[in-house]
Amino acid sequence: MTAEQSVALFAVEQQVRTAVAAHTAAATAAINAALTPAIRRTDPASGTGSQVVSDPATHQRIVAALTACQAQCEDTASSGYSAAAVIALAAMLVLFAEFGHDLPARPPTLVPGGATGTLATLLAGITLAFADARTSIVNDVAAGFDGVSGSRSGTRTARIVVAHGAVSQAVRRLNGRVTAAAVVGVYAGNNETELVLWREYQQINPYIGIRKRWQVRAADPCPACRALDGTTAGLDEEFHHGDDRDPPVFGRLLGPPRHPNCRCRLVFDT
Repeated sequence: MTAEQSVALFAVEQQVRTAVAAHTAAATAAINAALTPAIRRTDPASGTGSQVVSDPATHQRIVAALTACQAQCEDTASSGYSAAAVIALAAMLVLFAEFGHDLPARPPTLVPGGATGTLATLLAGITLAFADARTSIVNDVAAGFDGVSGSRSGTRTARIVVAHGAVSQAVRRLNGRVTAAAVVGVYAGNNETELVLWREYQQINPYIGIRKRWQVRAADPCPACRALDGTTAGLDEEFHHGDDRDPPVFGRLLGPPRHPNCRCRLVFDT
């Protein structure tokens, strides 16, 4: 990977992080805007948290905010993957041209993960994160509401503060999960595009032997990735991943990412 390629990928990562943060912040504001009037309408002496979160109009607004946020975050993850793929494509075509060998007659698929690869797994993880967040927000807001008792008018204000805090905490957890998935998508887009290109290059130039090598990039890698550092495999071979007790997260281990937050990459040796 060239220095320019590393800088470009880092820039995409930062764009992804910023976008996810903006999406989740907007969702937090929308959910709180739905909860505030609902709490104010509730009788401070006899109202319950379950009444607030199950109110049809309020519940609909909460679901709508999370649904919109999920679509935005999925688009951000997909865009980050595709942007990384384009960066890898440009860098690799320059590299191949320097070799002076035959090049692929057509550009490779820019999203090699497609509907069944790493990107699809990451998007499924985002869907699960939002489902968990929806449940957490409803339960935590209800519990927080019921934890503030009293019949004075100040009870409403206290319950609003507690509900907003519950929403913020749940969305912070959501933001962490979605950001991890989207960032992994950036580096998966780079690694998988390079692998697609090397496969096509190998088919056109079968006399050139090519192997892929696992390279750890993090200063404090997980034990599983540390064990793989420097190991090699053929282009279509899986890296050894121990046994069934420690399976890779994203299906066949043809290369990184092995798990969320994985920063490892492939190096190709000829």
